[in-house]
Amino acid sequence: SSLEQDADFAMTEGQRESLDALVRIAAEKAASALEAGAADFLQVSSKQRVKAHSAAAAEASELGPYGEYESQSGSVTQTLQTVLDRTSGHLETARKEEAAARSLFKKLQEGLEAEIKNKEQTVADLKVAISRSQEEAGQLQ
Repeated sequence: SSLEQDADFAMTEGQRESLDALVRIAAEKAASALEAGAADFLQVSSKQRVKAHSAAAAEASELGPYGEYESQSGSVTQTLQTVLDRTSGHLETARKEEAAARSLFKKLQEGLEAEIKNKEQTVADLKVAISRSQEEAGQLQ
């Protein structure tokens, strides 16, 4: 899709998967509607629109102000719920991975700090030994 290819629009892997799922679900819904014989809004020819308009005008008093319109928000709601569920799952996974990485980092940091402290102590001990050695060498001369 153009969103995936746009250089000004960066998407995370989770966002890319959600967008792919949304597009796939929309394509499946369109395919099932075509199989059932329902024409897409933009695919209705002008003759069909005229026929539909005249039939709708004849039945307008029976059907109410919106004609034959039926709410289709159920499928949109389901799609959005699927996107929310997947995104929530990805977020939970990312948080668990981050917590594990943070814990591993703390352990590594503590180990390295202890090693640095030991090395500093070793350097201090060596400096003391060198100064004693130099002092003893000075007394022998």
